[in-house]
Amino acid sequence: MKSFKAAPCGVQRVARVLCFMFETVPKIPKKTNEVDELVMYWNHAVKNLLKPDLITRLRGYPKEDQKQSVVDKVRLFVNDPEFESGLIIKSSKAAGGLADWARAIIQFHDALHAVKPC
Repeated sequence: MKSFKAAPCGVQRVARVLCFMFETVPKIPKKTNEVDELVMYWNHAVKNLLKPDLITRLRGYPKEDQKQSVVDKVRLFVNDPEFESGLIIKSSKAAGGLADWARAIIQFHDALHAVKPC
């Protein structure tokens, strides 16, 4: 993914979700349109997340102890029809896999809270 000079929109959407999940988001001016916002998230992800240790960070992700605010924010994006891995994988197999991972983490959270006593 990192090799893209200008990443396709689907890849940028995955980068945005990763930024939220790992709680490292860029400062976005209030009146920024969605296209420019996605570019900002992409650039931020390239500098801060898309590094050789990403696989280790994904494996170590605290799926059983996620913040509800993060889950709520990410759920908005993973439920978007444009976030389907089948569409994203046409631009990048890696990004398609990461889209599936993000969706699975949210589904795990939902299942855990459905069976976990309060």
